Amino acid sequence: MSIIEFANTSQIFSSERFSELAKSAAALIRSGELHLKDVNSSSEDVNELADMLDAVASGRRVDVVPPHAELTIREASDILLISEPFLNSLLDADEIPHQKLGNQRRIKSDDLLAFKSERQRLHMEAVDELVEEGQLLNPNY
Repeated sequence: MSIIEFANTSQIFSSERFSELAKSAAALIRSGELHLKDVNSSSEDVNELADMLDAVASGRRVDVVPPHAELTIREASDILLISEPFLNSLLDADEIPHQKLGNQRRIKSDDLLAFKSERQRLHMEAVDELVEEGQLLNPNY
């Protein structure tokens, strides 16, 4: 079955049914039974798709954001999982590029995702440093 054939069988499903389909599709992709020959994708893209499907199947939140979309404060704060006032403070500090439209602000999805990736990278660096420090203080850590 190709990804196009799989996509054409889609309908509106309950979250449970969607989760089942995502889990099945991820398993088919990883096993090589679901061929992506109809889509111009690298193996990295295929693995990323399988990861997204696994996330959906396990009930984790997956945000699908169109490239170059302009997001509201509410949409951006939902994606970052932070409060709107905290996001506004980040914008006031020019930590995330944004535009003002009258009294409203808009954030390009590309800029928001770049900020999120950088924050995750810094977070992982801090975790690694803490683990390293813990191992120095207690080798059995």
